[in-house]
Amino acid sequence: MDPLKQALLQLGSPTGLALVLLGTTLGIFVGAIPGLTGTMLIALMLPLTFGVDPQYAMTLLISVYVGAISGGMITATLLRMPGTPASIITTLDGYPLARKGKPERALALGVMASFVGGMISWGLLVLLAKPVALLSTRFGPFEYFSLVLTALVLIASIGGKSLSRSLLAGMLGILASMPGIAAATGQARLTFGFTELNDGFHLLPVLIGLFAVNQIMRDIAGKNSTPEAIKLGERRHRWRWTDFKEH
Repeated sequence: MDPLKQALLQLGSPTGLALVLLGTTLGIFVGAIPGLTGTMLIALMLPLTFGVDPQYAMTLLISVYVGAISGGMITATLLRMPGTPASIITTLDGYPLARKGKPERALALGVMASFVGGMISWGLLVLLAKPVALLSTRFGPFEYFSLVLTALVLIASIGGKSLSRSLLAGMLGILASMPGIAAATGQARLTFGFTELNDGFHLLPVLIGLFAVNQIMRDIAGKNSTPEAIKLGERRHRWRWTDFKEH
């Protein structure tokens, strides 16, 4: 526990807290813009960390990533455009709540969920990182097949009552991931002679096409119609114990 104690002390220092604040702020701004990801910002900031204390550098980069993942929910809640792939599910519940005139409540619940989920995942990472790393080295074909099957079951459960729509969405996702260079054989697959498809379809452009472009086309199609009036509730969301209990 000595390394963990030393890391907590360094994280709680003024320099560590300042780096957390800086990285989280930058990450939120980048994550809230569809098409920009925390991974890209980390790649841009990586040269700036050369010569810096490794623990402070990791603090800054991790704060950027966490802030970007949390910032993606802002546009997902207000505009139905997920800023990051992790914010897709937020469009299913945050955006409808904002349309009901409660955008401040939707954003507040999103911030709470990000904080609580981040703290839980941090605790699990500290406790389970080493055992999971050792277990992953023993994975074989059967274990990988089980993981993929579990992912398909989760996809089917998202659609609720419409199982056929969930399965169709999962099949389209599998189809979109097939073009490119096959990892097993190294041969081009479903590229149809286009060298641009050798790298396949990246997740972020596909998501932007499905969500952001879709929403923009909807707005353009209804530009001559009278926009729906949204009555805002309280300007400042008040935390209640029922929010933590129910959500």
